[in-house]
Amino acid sequence: MVEKFSEDEIENYRKIFQSMDKDASGNISSKELSFALRKVGVSVNSEQIDDIMKDVDVDSDGNLQFEEFLQIAAKSTKDVDAEEELKEIFMIFDRENTGFIAPGQIKHVMKSLGQPMNDEELYEIMGEGDRDQDGLLSFEEFTALMLAKEAPKQQT
Repeated sequence: MVEKFSEDEIENYRKIFQSMDKDASGNISSKELSFALRKVGVSVNSEQIDDIMKDVDVDSDGNLQFEEFLQIAAKSTKDVDAEEELKEIFMIFDRENTGFIAPGQIKHVMKSLGQPMNDEELYEIMGEGDRDQDGLLSFEEFTALMLAKEAPKQQT
């Protein structure tokens, strides 16, 4: 996973890691992690810190090594990149910036991309994606549709 980062990025992450490693042990303890999170405005209790450490402490030694820290950074970067990409795609369809995509907008964009849709195809997409059945796709519904995940059906 380290190969995802350039040398400069790795060096920047190393500096962040070292700033969190207050005792210069080469590891980040749960106490150091808690302090670093509070420093950036994230309030967590000891149980939450324990849960975080369990999730990211691959070798289960109770500390984060730099490689484990890089894996967290890579996952965080990947998640942000995917969400940003989906937002950009959503905005192509949501030309009026309403926060929703209407069926006509889907039809128009697909036609302009050289892939016109018939009404049956459009209704199929809306049927799959429009979980609250309001006739529009919200960003959450759009994301679930694009990732082929089930969005929770809202009660009316």
